[in-house]
Amino acid sequence: MSKVLYIFIGIFLFCNSSFALYNYNSKGLTKLKYVDIKTLVEKHNLTSVEATLAKLKQHYPDFFKNYIMQYHSRSMQPATFLYPRVLLVGADAELIITYNGLEGHESYNKLEIMESVYGGLYFNFFEIAFPSKNKPAQFSNPNPQVCLTCHQSYYRTDIDPRPNWEPYSFWPGTYFSSGKFPFNKNNIKYDERFKRPEDQQIVTDHLSEKDNLAYFEKYIKPYNFRYRLLEKFNTDFPTIFTELIISQSYRRMIRLAMATPFFKFYKYAFYSAARCQHIPWPQEFEDWHTNNMPLEEYIRDYRNPAAPEAPNFGTPAGLPEGYILPPPVPPKFQKRAVSKSIALIFEPLGVSTIDWSTDFRTEGGRFAFRERFGIPSNPYAAIRELIKEMMPEMKKLSCDDLEEKSFAALSGFLQDNPGLDIVKENLELTVSQYNTPAQQICAQCHENTHYVSAPKIPFSNPELLFNHINTKEYPKGDLVDEVTYRTGGQAQFGEQMPPHMELSKTQRENLIMYLEEVKTAN
Repeated sequence: MSKVLYIFIGIFLFCNSSFALYNYNSKGLTKLKYVDIKTLVEKHNLTSVEATLAKLKQHYPDFFKNYIMQYHSRSMQPATFLYPRVLLVGADAELIITYNGLEGHESYNKLEIMESVYGGLYFNFFEIAFPSKNKPAQFSNPNPQVCLTCHQSYYRTDIDPRPNWEPYSFWPGTYFSSGKFPFNKNNIKYDERFKRPEDQQIVTDHLSEKDNLAYFEKYIKPYNFRYRLLEKFNTDFPTIFTELIISQSYRRMIRLAMATPFFKFYKYAFYSAARCQHIPWPQEFEDWHTNNMPLEEYIRDYRNPAAPEAPNFGTPAGLPEGYILPPPVPPKFQKRAVSKSIALIFEPLGVSTIDWSTDFRTEGGRFAFRERFGIPSNPYAAIRELIKEMMPEMKKLSCDDLEEKSFAALSGFLQDNPGLDIVKENLELTVSQYNTPAQQICAQCHENTHYVSAPKIPFSNPELLFNHINTKEYPKGDLVDEVTYRTGGQAQFGEQMPPHMELSKTQRENLIMYLEEVKTAN
């Protein structure tokens, strides 16, 4: 067997393996809830983060076994390589407590908590603040606005937050986010995301993790009370965590899909996206949804775009010389990643799927490896099992059954409604939100006298903006450099622009192009 084939089999087994690849077993780990933490703080009158962590360690020592460390945090808790943000992860990632470690950093005297409900059907967020050692702890209500700013889409009108975690295989700014598989320059040789100048820092940071972690373990952790409580760091756990938290979030995604208008007509197409890896629908629906797709799905790929086609090994054994094999029969339906199928089904119906996945300010999972709903094991298998759990009528349906039922249901959709244009009004609203020029969004704060904290920048006036760009300096350089950084995926909390929403890939590119054109105008 060739070396290439061995490599292929290894990759296939990794991408489709069960979770047995990783050393994780939740058996015996304490299942904590937010109410347990709140009761502990109140019962013992705890008035600091340190006191709370110490009491947690005393009562629930296993809670400090599994954790994540972030050296570049985009949350309200800043972090550095030597003073990382810690995510304490409870059994099966059903409760997560976070804190940072450098006094003077924002939110140093706060604990942030995320709790999943019914295995990820819903998520709740809480904040416990410790004003001083002479005052009792302050407990937020569930899902305060400060949490919703990051944990759900700007376009969402109800309260329905989700975790923020990049899908497999890479979370920028997290120690050992790629687990057993080292991240190096060969991995990114053909990776589109690293054509961006502002992303080069990701490479530098990631390649320095090993040395920084060694320094932290030797010189910081033993002398910092918050870090000293932690057990030995498991470098595989960030990958394990990706599996746990995104698998949970699938339940929320399925629930949101089931609540959409017209779902009864599209449910077989939806299930087929995971069960059969394609959408079984008439060509009319394929064309309409494709032509009315308001959101670009960007999924990265490690393959060389200039790679030659597969070699021709000649006539297969047993066939006469010169025999030409018939061309392969084209598939009836296009094979798609489940995230692309979900977006293609629901976005043209006027439903925003931006926060159905867990990716955060990366323009639709820009760092995802082929799948915005990706996990280390098989996302299709995980999603289809949960769909069968939440929609029992789907349990015994084969791909042929789904095709038949999907065509019948969508035929019923056309009978009940005067064509697909019935959804045009919702779609037009979605399109207008996604396509609002970013300079207009920027101008709402930077040209409005009510926003005292926002520096005055004439985004909507090219003549005045030309002078501003060419005379005003910012921490990252001129205005173009500053906007490029602040609208990108690596800006930390407080730097992110716009602060209340994420620009689409098209919006961001057009904004930077607009600024470049103004900067060089004669």
